[in-house]
Amino acid sequence: MGPMSERFEMRVDEDLLGRVNVWREKQEDAPSRAEAMRRLVELGLMKSGVEGVRFSDGEKLLAFMMGDIYRHLKIKDGEIDPKFITRMITGGLVSFPVKETVAKENF
Repeated sequence: MGPMSERFEMRVDEDLLGRVNVWREKQEDAPSRAEAMRRLVELGLMKSGVEGVRFSDGEKLLAFMMGDIYRHLKIKDGEIDPKFITRMITGGLVSFPVKETVAKENF
């Protein structure tokens, strides 16, 4: 997310504000109301398909590791194709940003 330079004001009813407050209380870092609203909007946009799927660096690492385990165990006729997953994460079929620190010789 870029620098926050735009001001946006909105009015909500008590029910929505209460639900936002309950959501805030469940978060580990107890975000402010403004930050909670930003996060909830981001979550809503991701689920609506506007931005598509995003993987965290940890999720990418886990997917690569599981693919390596899958290949090492020589699992055939499994439910997933580890090469397909790798291509998706690295941009072969769907473009996802991947840092260059991942060892490319494994793929």
